[in-house]
Amino acid sequence: MSFGLMAIRLSKAIMTGGLAFWALLVTLGNILDYDSNLTFVQHVLAMDTVFAETTLKGRAVTDPALHTAAFAIIIVTEGLVGLAFLIATVAMTASLTAGAEAFRRAKAWTAVGVALGFALWFIGFLGVGSEWFVMWQSSTWNAQDTSFRIVLTVIGVGIYVLMDNDGA
Repeated sequence: MSFGLMAIRLSKAIMTGGLAFWALLVTLGNILDYDSNLTFVQHVLAMDTVFAETTLKGRAVTDPALHTAAFAIIIVTEGLVGLAFLIATVAMTASLTAGAEAFRRAKAWTAVGVALGFALWFIGFLGVGSEWFVMWQSSTWNAQDTSFRIVLTVIGVGIYVLMDNDGA
């Protein structure tokens, strides 16, 4: 196997491993600092820091049980994103010197991680949080910019990893 092909394959495993590491750290942080992060979800769903004159406050969710459920879904999804990227990393690393078809199959879990990450940070945070609950109106409880950077990173790595330039 050429140095170039090995470098490309290794870079894909490293980038996917970086996303796995990051997503699992985010999951762990939400578990270890549960109350602080739940507070964020509560404020976004309750819409208590959006513009006072907005006519959209009827969308607010103030039930603490629903706040807890929403946060649990976030944590579980973050964990699944991390797990999918971790499985992809291990599979790609194990297939670094394998044939093209084996390496292509190893990359499949990257697509799962990208899809789950897109669902959480684009659909969940940017769609539901920023637009439905107008999180963009809050100067204190706003994750719109951060979510957008995450989505771009996840999609960028996904495009690179899944493109056909590694002998697969």
